[in-house]
Amino acid sequence: MLRLRHLLLFTLLFLLLATTHPQAVAQEPRPAPVVPLRPVFEMAHPRVGIVNLFSGGAENFLQVPSEADQPVVTVQAGQRFRLTAPYETVMHSLTAGLATFRAEAYLVQDGTTELLASDKATVINFGPRIYSGALNLDLKFEQPGQYRVLLRSITQVKPVGVNEVTTDEDEMTVIINVVSPETRGRAKQPPILLAGGKAGLAQLQPSPEPMPAPITRTVQVALPRGEIVDAQNAAVNNFEQPHQATIVVRQGDAVRFVAGPHEFVWFNESHGSAEASLDILDGVTDVDPPISYGSDRVEYPDVQGPARRRGTLEVEVTFDEPGIHDLIARLRSAMYPQPTPATDPRGFVDEDDVHIRVVVVQTPETGAIEGTVIAADTLAPLPGVIVRAYGRRDGRPVAMTRTGDQGTYRFDSLRPGTYLVQADPDRQNYLAEWYDDKPRRDQADPVEVVAGATTSNIDFALTPGASIAGVVTEEADPTGSTDPPPLGGILIQVGVFDGSSERSIIVGQTYTLDDGSYAVDQLPAGTYWVRASDPQGLHRAEFWDDAETLADATPIELATGELRDGINFELALAGGGISGRVYRQGGPADPAVIIPLPGILVTAFDAETGQQMGKAETGPAGGYRMGGLPAGRYLVHAEDPNGRFQDEWYDNKRTQDEADPVPVENGQVTEGIDFSLEPIVQAPTVLWIDPPTTSVRQAGDTFEVSLMIRDVEDLGNFEVTLTYAPDVVHVEGAELGTFLSDPSQVGRQYELLDPIIDNETGQARFGVFSVGTEPGVSGSGEVLRISMVAAGPGETALHQQDVQVLNTAAEPIPTRTEDGKVHVGECLAYDFDCDCDVDIVDVSQV
Repeated sequence: MLRLRHLLLFTLLFLLLATTHPQAVAQEPRPAPVVPLRPVFEMAHPRVGIVNLFSGGAENFLQVPSEADQPVVTVQAGQRFRLTAPYETVMHSLTAGLATFRAEAYLVQDGTTELLASDKATVINFGPRIYSGALNLDLKFEQPGQYRVLLRSITQVKPVGVNEVTTDEDEMTVIINVVSPETRGRAKQPPILLAGGKAGLAQLQPSPEPMPAPITRTVQVALPRGEIVDAQNAAVNNFEQPHQATIVVRQGDAVRFVAGPHEFVWFNESHGSAEASLDILDGVTDVDPPISYGSDRVEYPDVQGPARRRGTLEVEVTFDEPGIHDLIARLRSAMYPQPTPATDPRGFVDEDDVHIRVVVVQTPETGAIEGTVIAADTLAPLPGVIVRAYGRRDGRPVAMTRTGDQGTYRFDSLRPGTYLVQADPDRQNYLAEWYDDKPRRDQADPVEVVAGATTSNIDFALTPGASIAGVVTEEADPTGSTDPPPLGGILIQVGVFDGSSERSIIVGQTYTLDDGSYAVDQLPAGTYWVRASDPQGLHRAEFWDDAETLADATPIELATGELRDGINFELALAGGGISGRVYRQGGPADPAVIIPLPGILVTAFDAETGQQMGKAETGPAGGYRMGGLPAGRYLVHAEDPNGRFQDEWYDNKRTQDEADPVPVENGQVTEGIDFSLEPIVQAPTVLWIDPPTTSVRQAGDTFEVSLMIRDVEDLGNFEVTLTYAPDVVHVEGAELGTFLSDPSQVGRQYELLDPIIDNETGQARFGVFSVGTEPGVSGSGEVLRISMVAAGPGETALHQQDVQVLNTAAEPIPTRTEDGKVHVGECLAYDFDCDCDVDIVDVSQV
C-alpha cells in the first residue's frame, strides 16, 4: 500500500510539472543578489495552503489601510528602498502541488503605467513541509517629488489532484514622497508596515521587531500551522521539531519552550474557529494526569475569511535542582470549519508529544559583561547589533546576544577570566568593531570578568560604513538605435587599492538586480577598485573606469560614511553565444505535452578542430545559455549526466559526424538551438542493493546487505565489482543468496568464487558460476549476501561496476544496476529510511 501511495504521489507531481504553463516554472538559475540593508516596507503577506491532494487556497493579504490620503513614506532622492512580500506555502501530510508568488510595482503617471520592478517565486514539492521566502522589489527615484505607485500581488496554487489553478490577485496604490538629501550619509529607518484593510491609498506605520527578553535558553518545539479552504477542506499540523533533544543548563537557569510562531489561515470566504495549546509535562513520574510545569493556550473563535492569525505559545520553566529532567512538550492544534451543527465536535486536529531531556549542572561562580552600542555619527542607540564574547586564550566564541531597543546588551554566567568582545552590525551599514575601538581581533583590549561581579561600560560607538553604488548595462549600440539594456546577475567585486597590480584584498561583493543596479555597503574609509564580471561569460569583465586590468583601474577614495554613486559599467559582449532549451515529448497524460528537462549538459565543440569551447547546464525550465564563444561554427551536443535520456547532436542527429553546424557571430547570441531527447529504454533485468539505504550507528557495528536480481531468465554466471569508501565501511565476506542456494527451487548447482576483497582501495570482486544440464533460475531473488563492518562515521555509495551477467549458453543478458548507500552515524529526526533527507517516503511510513 505504501509503495502504491509513493507511486501515486510521484506520478501526480510528474503530471503537475508536465501540465504547468511555462510561465509558472522558475526562471533560469543565477546567483542570488546580495542586497545591502535599505528602508523596507511590507506590502503583502502572500499565503498558500495545500490541505489535501485536491484542495488548496491562495490569498495575498495586502497590507493596506482602510482610508488614507497622504504620502506613504518619505525617502531621499537617489536612495534605494525595498518593498517586500514575505510568502509562505504550507503543504500538509501526503500532499504535493505547486505554488507561485508574484509581486509587481508600476509607476502611474499621466494615465499610463510603467513597470518599475517585479519578482516571483515558485514552490513545487511534497508535504508535510513549510516553504517560506520573500519577494523583493527594490526601487529608487532620482528626482524629488511625489510618485504614485501601483503595487500588485498575484498568488496561485495547484494541488496535484486537480487541473485548475486557483488565483488570488490584488492591487493597491501608494504614494512615495521623495525629498532632497539633507546630509551626505543616509538616514537610518526602521522596517515599515503597510498596515490596514483591503483598498485605497496606504500610510506606512512603524513596525519595529520586538527584541526578546534575555533568557538562558529558548527551545522551539513546534511551528503549528492550520488552513481552512472551505467547510469540507481543512488541515492542521504541529510541525513538531526533532524528538529526544538534550539541553544542558546551569542550576537556577530558565528554559523557555516555544511553539511558534503559529499561524492559522482562513482562505476565500471560509468561516470557522482555531485553537492551539502547549503543555510542559513531567515525562518520568507515573502519575495520571502527569505533573505539569506550565501551559499556554490560544483561541481564535468565529473568524471570517480571508484572514490570518499569528502568535506564539510560550512556557518558561526554571530549574533549581541539579540532575536530569525528562519532559514532554504536548502540542495540540485544531481548526473547526463552519457551518457545522453546534453539537458536532468534528474538526481537524493534530496532537503530538515532543520528548526533551534537560540536564541541569551545578552553577559555578560566574560574572557578567554589559554595555551599550551606539552610532558614532548620530550617537543614537543601535538595536539588533550582534555582540559576541570570545575566550582570549583559545579564541573560541563563548557567548552571543543582540542589542535591545536602547542599544544595550548583557552577558551573564561567564566564567572568571579574560575575554575579547566584538560588536557586529550584521546587515546595518556600520563597521564591525572590537573593544575598545579596534578594527581587528589581534588589537582588541581584553575584558576581565570577576566571579560575582559585572564588568560594565564595555561600550561601542560604531563607525558608519561607506558605500559604492551604480548601474551595469550592456555596451551601447554604436548606431544609437536602441538604449543599452540593463544587466542583472553581474558579479560586482570591491577590493582595496594598494597600488599593486599583482594582488589585492576583496572586501565586498554583490550581484546586480534586474534593473542593473547594485550597492556594496559596510566599507571603511579608504581607496578601492571595483570590477564587474558576467558569471555566464557573455560579456567582457572590466575594472572601473573602463579598464581591462587592475593596474589600469581608476581608484575610488571613500570618506567615512560616504555614499559614492555613479560607479557605472557598460560591458561589451564577449564573442558570441548559443541558447535554447532541452525537453522531451510525451507523458502519461498527453503524448503531445512538452516536458522541460533540467540538469542536461549542453556542450559546444569547434566544428573544424573538435575542441570543446563552451558548456552549460539546463535550468528548471529546461533552458540553457552559453557565451564567450569566438565567431565560427560549432557542433552542439546534449547529454543527460544521469543516463535517463539518449544523448543527441544538433539538429536531431545521433553522431558528431552527422551534426548540423551552428553559426556564431561576435556580439550576438544564436537562439533556438533546441533538443528533444528520447528516454533510454531500460534493460528488464536489474541488479540492485537491498536495502537501498543502510544505517549503522557507530564504527565496529556489523551488518549485511543483499545483492538482488530482478526479472532474469536462465541465469548462468555473473560477475560484479562493488566499490565503496574504505574509511566508512569494509567488506568481510559473502555467501550465496537464497535465490541460488534453495535446493527445492534450483536445478543447476551454483558456486561462489572466492571474493577478491581490497579494503585499502574500497573494492570487492564477486563471481558466481553454475554447472549442470538443467536451465538456469528465472525470476527475482537474492543472489549474494554480503557481510560488512562500519569503519568510521560518514556516508558511502555501494556502487556496482564491471557487471557481466550470462545465461547458461554463455550469452550476455542485458542488465542495469541500482546502487545502494550506507550511512554510519546518527540519522536525522523523522528520516526513517536513513537516506539523510526527510522526504515523502518517510511521510508515507508515518
